[in-house]
Amino acid sequence: MALSELKFPKLKTKTPQSAPKVPPQRAPKVPTPQPASQQPNNQQPATQQPPNQQAATQQPAAQQRATQTPAKVPQTELASIPTGQSPAPEVKQPEQAPPPPPGFIALNIQPWAEVKEIKDEKGNSATIACSVTPCKIQLPVGTYNISLYNSHYSNIVVHVDVRSNQITLVNQRMEGFDYAKVLESLGL
Repeated sequence: MALSELKFPKLKTKTPQSAPKVPPQRAPKVPTPQPASQQPNNQQPATQQPPNQQAATQQPAAQQRATQTPAKVPQTELASIPTGQSPAPEVKQPEQAPPPPPGFIALNIQPWAEVKEIKDEKGNSATIACSVTPCKIQLPVGTYNISLYNSHYSNIVVHVDVRSNQITLVNQRMEGFDYAKVLESLGL
């Protein structure tokens, strides 16, 4: 018995009222090839049909693809794919914020001093913009130790915090310097 001769009962299905009714589509009738012993003598085997009749009897390409089974993936490939995980998204590193604007130190050392060295809290030396006080020095924000020298007095080290866009005033007297003696020597 050929597949086209089989009759199946119609199933009742409920469709939502909002869904449009679509008429059922029927697959084209495809003759089933029969062994040569069962074919009537007046018919030719299906393989000997003229090309234009063969095209009409073949299934459409979409139906052929639907009936084909997908190719199996080798087990080794499946083992390398992590399950339940999605690839990690690329994380962009945030750009570093620009450093804050620098600050200033105004050195007013009596009677005067040479600026010998400026070191930050990590021990790195900063560039010395002026060599003798009084002077104003621009530095990045941070904590500094400033070594001051005068050949007539003892050396001193001043600890200073530099803040952004601010001037830190340092009024310091060299050790051993006495205003009263200076005034006396001047006769004042």
